[in-house]
Amino acid sequence: MPLHYPIFLNLNGTTSLVVGGGSVGERKVLSLLQAGSEVRLVSMDITTKLLELASLEKITLLKEPYRTEHLESIKLVFAATNNSDVNQQISEDAAMRSILCNRADIGSSGDFVTPSVIRRGDLCIGFTTGNNFPALTSRISKELEDRFDTAYADYTALLGKMRIHIHSSTERSDIRKLAASSLLDAESQLLKLIGSNNFLLAEKTAFEIVNQVFLNERVP
Repeated sequence: MPLHYPIFLNLNGTTSLVVGGGSVGERKVLSLLQAGSEVRLVSMDITTKLLELASLEKITLLKEPYRTEHLESIKLVFAATNNSDVNQQISEDAAMRSILCNRADIGSSGDFVTPSVIRRGDLCIGFTTGNNFPALTSRISKELEDRFDTAYADYTALLGKMRIHIHSSTERSDIRKLAASSLLDAESQLLKLIGSNNFLLAEKTAFEIVNQVFLNERVP
């Protein structure tokens, strides 16, 4: 079987469809909302959390059986019902309309799989073992969560700010790379400051590191 092609989709401003309002459907809905997608949920049975989201108008809830018309203006669809025949029909309907579809019951038969994800602000790490061994997925997930703690959210944001500063200060690619490398070399120092809630000091330190590189390389 060919390997899946890894990709991160920009769903901001799009509309996604989730068919199935159980625990699996709930996870799909929450992840789609986090990605900035509007969500159309079709299901007769709905979890308490999903009912709450619908009451707050965070999602569009249609308490009715799936129909092909539900795919209108859809970017992405999750077939997350407990009925394999319905999931198969959704998959076939989506394929006819060139809409990406994920089947929660048989992930490998859909257009894509949803990886295990570690999020730290803008830092997003996704991985999969191809459904070969869930225990390995759990172990890797735990190791990544320990390796990349919550401080990486602010650290990633800080690096983004520094990247703008570096690129606005010089057009020389060699100096840009040197400045970036110096920041990465100071990772533990910056993370320690951020972890101690000294973000302003971490930012000041980062600027000093980069500006020292500019000074050494005689950047105006």
